Amino acid sequence: MASRIRNSSGKGKRHGRLRGALWWLMVVSLALLVVLDVAGPYGLWKLHTLKETRDQLYLENVDKAKRNASLEEEMARFSKDKGVQERLVRRELGWVRDGEVLYKFVGRGQ
Repeated sequence: MASRIRNSSGKGKRHGRLRGALWWLMVVSLALLVVLDVAGPYGLWKLHTLKETRDQLYLENVDKAKRNASLEEEMARFSKDKGVQERLVRRELGWVRDGEVLYKFVGRGQ
């Protein structure tokens, strides 16, 4: 009986409170860790935004590669085909050959 009285003293209650406080500290720490893992600077949210940015940049690179290929084809046509060169110069610069006469019709608003 004496041992029961001894255990019910303040020492047993202190251990119980200490265990409860440690348990709550662990729960709060774990919750904080989860929040940091999801929304922190290196968390899942940041990973998601980085993946979206990567995908967007990839699509932009694909579009630019297609545009570059198109421009390279056009450059090859201009460098090899004299007819294409002549049409471009005539259209863009308004040049004419010797002996040709250029007529330019101007509308009312111009």
